[in-house]
Order: sequence, then C-alpha cells, then structure tokens
Amino acid sequence: MEMAVEDLRKKTAVWTPLYYGDIEYLPCFAAAGRELQFYAIAHARGMTAAPRAISPRYDLADAADRARAVMATIKFYQLLRAQQARYPADVLPAGTVMLAQGPGFSRELLFRTDKLAVRKRVSPWSTFASWCGVDFTRLQELYRATAQRQGLVHALKDGPILKGSVYSVDIIPVGLSSSNALLTTEDEARQLLHGLLHGLAAIHAAGFVHRDLRWDNFACCPGSPSSRRWFLLDLETCAPADQPPSPAFEPVGWQSGTTLVDGCYTRASDLFQLGLAVQPHCEQVVASATGRAFLTAILTPPASQKRSAEQLLADDWLLCEGPSICRVAGARPGEL
Repeated sequence: MEMAVEDLRKKTAVWTPLYYGDIEYLPCFAAAGRELQFYAIAHARGMTAAPRAISPRYDLADAADRARAVMATIKFYQLLRAQQARYPADVLPAGTVMLAQGPGFSRELLFRTDKLAVRKRVSPWSTFASWCGVDFTRLQELYRATAQRQGLVHALKDGPILKGSVYSVDIIPVGLSSSNALLTTEDEARQLLHGLLHGLAAIHAAGFVHRDLRWDNFACCPGSPSSRRWFLLDLETCAPADQPPSPAFEPVGWQSGTTLVDGCYTRASDLFQLGLAVQPHCEQVVASATGRAFLTAILTPPASQKRSAEQLLADDWLLCEGPSICRVAGARPGEL
C-alpha cells in the first residue's frame, strides 16, 4: 500500500487549473492487492501536499470491510459532487498517453503529472523526418532560436532528444486546446491573431516556416475569454523557409496552386494558411472595418503578399505595443 500511495503522490505532484479547476482538495484513493484506502490531497502553492488518509484501510477479502468500503465509496462520491461546480469545464487528460498514427510513424502526447509539461514523442523519427522533410539538428536550432520569444511553445532543458528511432521533447506551457476556447467577440479574435503572429514572427526570424497552421495547432493560456493569450503548437513540422516541400507532405488546408510560390513554401505561405485556419472562427465576430481589412490582409495569396508577420504585428487593429514589451501573446519565456 505504501508504494501505491507514493505512486498516487507522484501522479498528482503538479496542481494546475487545467487539470483540477479551482478545487481546494482532491478526493482520491489507493489500492494494492486486496487493500483499499481513500485519501484527500490539499492544494498548496501550485503543487500538492502529501495524500492524507480520510478512511481506514479496508481489506476487501473481509466481508465486513467490503461493506464498509461500499459505504466509504458513497461518501467519496458525495465529496466529488460537493466540488462539482469548481471542476474545470474542459479537462486535460493528465497522465494519459494520446496516440496518433501517421504514414508509417506514430506520435504520442503525454500531459505529465510530475511536472507541468507535455511530453511529445515521434517514432520512428527517420520515417517522420523523410515524410515531412525536417532535420533533427535544424529543429534543435529552431527551439534554441525561439527560446526567448513569445507566441509559441518552448522546450524544457536541453530541447529535443533523439535516442535511436525515438524523438522526444518536453514542451511548455501547458495550454487550453483551441477546440475548448471558441471566439465570441472581436477582441477575442484580435487576441488570437496577435498571439499567433508573435509566434510566426519568431519562427520566421529564425529562418523557418511552420507549414501546418490549422486550428488544432493553436492553444491558449487558461483564463477568462477576455484575457486568453494564444500561442502556436507543433514545431516538429517546421522547416527552412523558401524550400520545396517533400512530395508526400501536404497538410490539410493547403490550397493547390496558391499556398506554394513557385513550388516553394514561403513565409507568406504561413500567413495565408494562418488566415485560412482562423477565418471560420473570426469572420462571424470581427465586425469593424479595420478588423475586416486585417483579415483580408493575412488572406492575401502568398505570391502577392507584401507584408511580413512582423509588419502585420504593427497594424493598428492589433494594438501591439512592440515585440519587446508586448504581453498579449501566450507562452512567454519560462511560462508553465
């Protein structure tokens, strides 16, 4: 049982509203063999305290203890219901591996519970790299080059690691999925584009392009809709700018005859794909003339685009105070 309790402590070591909402304690239990015991873990300064027993230890091989365990389970359920209004509306799958299959490779995401980070794994890396035309060394360079920029995820510690055929990286911050943060006002649309353009500007300044700009690859730091700060995900598809993509690589959303410029994916291609990705979510809430003009600007076909991400950040509609002092974008350096 002691080992089970220690495992429980490790699984709940990180306390974040994305996992637990604003509850003050977490009802839980530990089981080992035929033994069962209920615990409560208190919220303490962003981390969790040690599990505290709130029931006797039950021996499920004993009929009387089984009956007591049933009664305790009912009380446990009542504890859960008592805090129901304080649980997050959209819960991240903490401690669960999310698996996606690609053409000959797999991608895994794990929302870690020992520290506030997301672990991403790709294997076999060589198949993924060949499919989308990325280079591990260049990807390391990109993570280093953007480490002090906002608007995009960052790598913990030494950045991406390649061991054998497995690529892995621990990334921060942990954010709310875009699917759980739909836009309802023009200000929210402004914040979305403001944050994402900071991320694109950082990638472009490093000499790279993102290439997979779709709604699922955007996230925001938790908060009220009026204070959400957005950032880009999935740097693993980034490649040097102005290069022809691998023949098999054509993410969902690319427009035949428009996205590429003379067969190459450019920085302007990124802006165009960003515009396509946000258009269905922004066009219903952006009503001002300046906002509409901005949406038109980022939807300019790449071959005709004259403005960069950095120049678009200076647009009056975004109200950006400047890259060095702006606090609107998510994923500030060091933010968890």
